[in-house]
Amino acid sequence: MRKILNAFVKKRYIVLAVMLVLTVISAFFIQKVEINSDMTEYLPDSSPMKEGLAVMESEFPSSGMTQNIRVMFTRLSEEEKHTIYTQLSNIQYVDSVDYDIDSDEYNKDDKTLYVLNMQYDYYSDEEEAIESVLASDFSEYDMVYKNDSSATNKLPLSLILIIAALVAVILIIMCKSYFEPLLFAAAIGAAIVLNLGTNVIMGSISITTFSLSSILQLVLSMDYAVILMNRYRQEKANCADKEDAMRSAVNGAFPAVTSSAFTTIVGLLALVFMSFKIGADLGIVLAKGVFLSMICTFTVLPALVMLCDKAIEKTTKKTFNIRSGALSTYASRAGKYVAAAFAVLLVGSYVLQLSTDVAYTLDSDDTIKNTFTSQSTLVVLYKNEDEDAVSDLAKLLSEKDGVKSAVWYSGTIGAPLSADEMAQVLSENNDTGSLDASLIKTVYYMSEGGEGTSVTLHEFFAFLNDDVSQNELFSGLFTNETVSYVSFAASLTDPDVFAATLSAENMAALFGMDAQQAEQIYQMYAYANPDSYDKTLSPVQFVGFILGSEQLSGALDETTLSQLTAAAALMELGAQNIRYTPQQIGAMLETLGTGVKSEETELMCVYYASQSADVTTMTMDSFVTYLADALSEDSALSSLLDDETKSLVTQAQQTLSDAKSELCGGNYSRLVLTLTLADESEQTAKFMEYITAQCSENLSGSYLIGTSEMVYELQQDFGDQLTLITLLSAAAIFIVVAVTFRNLLIPLLLVLLVQCGVFITVCVIGLQGYSMYYLAFLMVQCILMGATIDYAILFTNYYCSARETLDKKQSLAAAYDGSMHTVLTSGMIMIVATGVIGFFFSDPAIAQICRTISIGALSVVLLVLFVLPCMLGLFDRFIKKKKPL
Repeated sequence: MRKILNAFVKKRYIVLAVMLVLTVISAFFIQKVEINSDMTEYLPDSSPMKEGLAVMESEFPSSGMTQNIRVMFTRLSEEEKHTIYTQLSNIQYVDSVDYDIDSDEYNKDDKTLYVLNMQYDYYSDEEEAIESVLASDFSEYDMVYKNDSSATNKLPLSLILIIAALVAVILIIMCKSYFEPLLFAAAIGAAIVLNLGTNVIMGSISITTFSLSSILQLVLSMDYAVILMNRYRQEKANCADKEDAMRSAVNGAFPAVTSSAFTTIVGLLALVFMSFKIGADLGIVLAKGVFLSMICTFTVLPALVMLCDKAIEKTTKKTFNIRSGALSTYASRAGKYVAAAFAVLLVGSYVLQLSTDVAYTLDSDDTIKNTFTSQSTLVVLYKNEDEDAVSDLAKLLSEKDGVKSAVWYSGTIGAPLSADEMAQVLSENNDTGSLDASLIKTVYYMSEGGEGTSVTLHEFFAFLNDDVSQNELFSGLFTNETVSYVSFAASLTDPDVFAATLSAENMAALFGMDAQQAEQIYQMYAYANPDSYDKTLSPVQFVGFILGSEQLSGALDETTLSQLTAAAALMELGAQNIRYTPQQIGAMLETLGTGVKSEETELMCVYYASQSADVTTMTMDSFVTYLADALSEDSALSSLLDDETKSLVTQAQQTLSDAKSELCGGNYSRLVLTLTLADESEQTAKFMEYITAQCSENLSGSYLIGTSEMVYELQQDFGDQLTLITLLSAAAIFIVVAVTFRNLLIPLLLVLLVQCGVFITVCVIGLQGYSMYYLAFLMVQCILMGATIDYAILFTNYYCSARETLDKKQSLAAAYDGSMHTVLTSGMIMIVATGVIGFFFSDPAIAQICRTISIGALSVVLLVLFVLPCMLGLFDRFIKKKKPL
């Protein structure tokens, strides 16, 4: 390793050129790294929800997840509401807009809510393009918008620049040259670019990792540059030239830097053991970043320092120093008291931190939620064989508080409906067109294989006259002449009509004759039949007398004669009271010249039979499918419906087909619940526990999919995860420190010290009234244990080295002198950089992670400076026996 380090110094410009090329290449690959905002991608392999997502993707491959952007306007007029709906619908990349002008869900007081649906991921170029249009095209309105992503926002450039400026101020104050911060920024900047670019080997990283990695890499590894620079200054005072000084500095700083880096990497890699894979994503990227920062410290920084040595010398200044005398006196005298106080603090903070609630989702400020109740979706993926059981389950769940609606196949498009219920549903959805309830019943009858029943001629004509001819649905089949003929035939085939005796005036009205002409015929009949005439005749007698007399029939015009001939035939057929098949009726009507085709007659016979038939039920799906097929095959049925209705049927068939494909797969189907519950709350947890038990009890196999389920799984698993991460990070760091100092007491003290810092941090978050974000909890555990323990190691290392030749108080003073500058520089950078994000960044998840790290770093720095020295002094006799490596 010494030869390699010496080669880095000797061939520094070649090494610098190589690193520069690699940095440029990495900068190119940064754009190739996919930033993933879908947190479901990081579910554990053993997660039921992840298994369910895989099954759902297989069963419903065309069913993409819809992303939403909520847009709320204030004080819109009725006209503006319609106009804005149209404008929002026309925005590029917007698939549809949910809005109902008559619904309280979208209109409350003077607020109007629109929900934009899209197929693009949150924070994608397309989604950001939509938000850009909202911000620019609707700026004249009082409007706010917010997407429904639970993922992290990207850090804004303005905040990054503020952090960079503050870090620069800290370095300028703490460094011995005004030029040094520029060199540190170049070296660490190259490491950050290398880390971001090499993320391409991972394919994608989470947006949380992307937002945090650069800042955390900066604060976790800046002290490497500070350590090397301080060592270079020390060696330069004792060496003949700067190359020898840098060679000695690199070799001298290597153990401290690598030890610091290794403990940080080990601590971060503990995140890999999280079952929730966001931990591995964060841990690997951050550990890689720390490793690359260490590499750049020994490759990029030495070359830059030597290249700019004159500039460093010219910009030398006084540095900020704290005298260690008072601190060392305090540490050497207060050991017992501080140790007792630390024991109380450790136990007390542990107990208090147990009362801090853990949160798995964090809501940012959302003015829209304050007005309109937020909704979420929970999908129950169940086996098709459980359809009947799911109907009972869905009805049970629909009665639970917080469940707004339940949609599943057999409860919606697959629900059995009577003909009247079908007519009502279609009417409510304005989808009936020219369909009416009677024709819907006919379609039901036809779907069951029903055929036209046999009827008497009078029954059929009476049905045509009383029902069909009055129905707008059949208006296209009847001319005015046909309507008149049907009414005429309905009367003359009725025995109560053709056998009844009528006066001449009434007879004339029946046949549409002149009353005087009818009276003359009556007189002629009386003359021919004096014995049987009583001044009235039946239609049969009247028509028979006329047609039987050549003189009378010859005197009539052709139209009247034809009408009377048809009347005679109708009355004869009516008198026979024979039941005819639909085919016979059709042939008879064509013969009689009604103008009604035989296939139309058969349809009307089916229609007649269906109205008195006891039809069963049909689903919306089967009804529309059967009707669409029947319209293409039955020209008579097709002729009954106008073009608008046929178009509605075609559209409904496609809509129902799409809806069915969304709800029913080859082996699994979906029950989609719309919840008004928060993604995370005590009520939500109880509901998830309830629905999990119900699914387990009533279904043969099912999966729950949704944000509420993801939170529920995290809640069930977090306690074990935290214990595992805590033990792993503590054990790994304990081993590293034990090997470094060849002493078991030192790693115990250091691990307990940092763990106390973790407990204090959690307590502070709880005392502020916040819940502890689960990812912040895990990260503060790993980062404090892996990174801030370096401050304790550094102080302890100086103390142990000094203790070989100095007494306890002098050794404590030497430890303060040797470590104070580095601890304060690195500590302030970590505290300030993460603190700025924690208190000024709008995203709640990133903000709390950084705020937690900032509080934790401050806690550990204070413990290192004011508790650790006392503990080392108190246990001095157990420490000074062994020399560090």
